[in-house]
Amino acid sequence: MKLAVYTLAHPAVGILEEHFPETMGWKVVFWSVMIIIGLGGYVIARRKEKTQKKEALSRKQNDSK
Repeated sequence: MKLAVYTLAHPAVGILEEHFPETMGWKVVFWSVMIIIGLGGYVIARRKEKTQKKEALSRKQNDSK
């Protein structure tokens, strides 16, 4: 995404303002989205890990019966 913004802001392309990728607003939005994606991946991985542990424990209990 960042590369696309830099490309669109290139003077030869001119779709975005040339200095847009250097603005604080763009940087805040970009890094906010990156952090949200990272945290979301972490939370989803932990939930999946918990579910897998519960399933393994359930299978182990059923096998011992």
